[in-house]
Amino acid sequence: MALVLLLFAFLSLSLSLYSQYDPTVVAACDLAVNFVFGPTATYRPIGSAADTAFSGSAVIELEVLVVIPKTKTTKPTTTTMTNGKNNAHNTNTTRVVLKHSAVRTLSKSFVTTSTSEEEGDTIKSSKKYAAALKVDQSSRNEYAFLQSYSEKLLQLPPNTIDNDGISSSNKNKNKNDDDEEEEIKLIQTKTRIPRTLYARNHPTEGITLLLESFTSSGGRVTVIPLGPKLNATLEWLANFHANFLPRSLNPNTFLNDDNDNSDSDFAATKEVKEKEEKEEEEEEKKLSSLLWSIGTHLSLEKRSPIELQQLPRDLTEFVERFQNIDNDHDNENDCCCSYFQTLQAKQQGQRIQDVAMDVAHYLHPDNNPAHKTIVHGDYKQGNMFFAATATNNNNTTAVTTTATSSSSRNNGDKEIDIDIDAAHQHQEKIAVFDWQWTGPGLGATDLVYLCVMAVSDEALVDYETTILRPYHNYLIQALTNVTRTNNNKNKNVGDGTTTTTTTNYDELYPYNHLINEFKIAMIDIQRWMGGSRYKSMTVETVQKAKENIDINHGIFRRSMTRIVWIFKIVDLALDDIESGRIQLLKHK
Repeated sequence: MALVLLLFAFLSLSLSLYSQYDPTVVAACDLAVNFVFGPTATYRPIGSAADTAFSGSAVIELEVLVVIPKTKTTKPTTTTMTNGKNNAHNTNTTRVVLKHSAVRTLSKSFVTTSTSEEEGDTIKSSKKYAAALKVDQSSRNEYAFLQSYSEKLLQLPPNTIDNDGISSSNKNKNKNDDDEEEEIKLIQTKTRIPRTLYARNHPTEGITLLLESFTSSGGRVTVIPLGPKLNATLEWLANFHANFLPRSLNPNTFLNDDNDNSDSDFAATKEVKEKEEKEEEEEEKKLSSLLWSIGTHLSLEKRSPIELQQLPRDLTEFVERFQNIDNDHDNENDCCCSYFQTLQAKQQGQRIQDVAMDVAHYLHPDNNPAHKTIVHGDYKQGNMFFAATATNNNNTTAVTTTATSSSSRNNGDKEIDIDIDAAHQHQEKIAVFDWQWTGPGLGATDLVYLCVMAVSDEALVDYETTILRPYHNYLIQALTNVTRTNNNKNKNVGDGTTTTTTTNYDELYPYNHLINEFKIAMIDIQRWMGGSRYKSMTVETVQKAKENIDINHGIFRRSMTRIVWIFKIVDLALDDIESGRIQLLKHK
């Protein structure tokens, strides 16, 4: 009876989904849940849902109930109390996240403002259609990235991929002891992301993803404070970037390298090898064709040309709106007022416009192959889950290259030596999600985005010490660990000899190069904010953002201290370019 009531409760709540969401979203939920958990599964929406998310996708957290047929060997997974007696029911509940982009189903409803043939009265001239294309491209980008790299980031065996483009690493599989052991192993990976349980790219119905949920074991924060949380954020990012750096820096890079002539791990005929290589090449080409040519949504090539054309005017108007702030609004306004009253602040828009094309050219990954990697593209607090193991301690310091003590920490299945300092004594765990703007780029662009959007003002007082240097040290440590692992594998080369490789990564990716890339990326993000975000900002909107904090909105929207910091760093970066201390690649 208790089982019947439990099922009835789930069914009643799941019916609310049909009245709350678009039918295409409900259909996607049905398809994904049934595919992964089987026909006996029922589900209900829980928590808040981002049905009108900025990404254009419906995002819903679901609680799934699976009824497991009783057998003599089946262990009960749920126990309820009825009339004072223990009644074991073979049921299992789990939380998942459904993400569905259905913009392809909207094509018939596109409207245009023009009606004459001369003005191009076609569906494709519609602004709504253009926006939908962008949403669809970002959704396909996320699908492609997860299909290509999620197992590698999680250190999982490859998913099975069906002929219809559906993949599932957990098809018709319930949690058991093996799953729990796997989860313990996964939590130790340095690039934790949600596991992809289901992925579908339908030509007319859009992208559907069913992902692991972290809400029961972690949480998000509105600001990343100085201390363990910031260190965990930087360590995750450095290890993520290290995975995709070119083979000259990472011999085990995730990205394909046409010059890779390593021996196969198994014996096979030449014909079989050629066939497999061809199939792999075709699959990689298919997936990579869905990725952005450059990561992030703010890159110049993704923005309207009008933004750059009007930047000097728009940025000057923004500065003038804030140059006479009433100090009663906030005690931080005094220093902000004094800066915005300077000629340097009012001229920044013109200075950025003068170098914007060269800056974009420099940051394009094809023009900087030595440091080309894959960037997250939207690396902010709203796309992170923290599972704390200790209270955040602002006195905790980040990893330093001068640390003398070391120890051994388990990393997956292998033991590695790492430097230890206070940061690792209270290590936080972090998982990152949302890959709609992921693509090739320079790692510094993710760092800049993190600084502008997510970290506390305190963390930026000495940003080189708290942000850049720790990130660079984590990056060098990650690359060093890869080389150490490779050396262990290649000690015996077959003839009894031993080979080792010693690489000085500080020379291959010098810290001063990272500083310059960071400064150049700061100019680029200020170009984007000046042309889009600052235009709607007033003293009143800043105050309102402080009172009603949105975790998905950047901290610059509610912190005048952050905005002045951005302006001043950009001023210094422009000075370096104009004086010749930083050399840009000239855009042709």
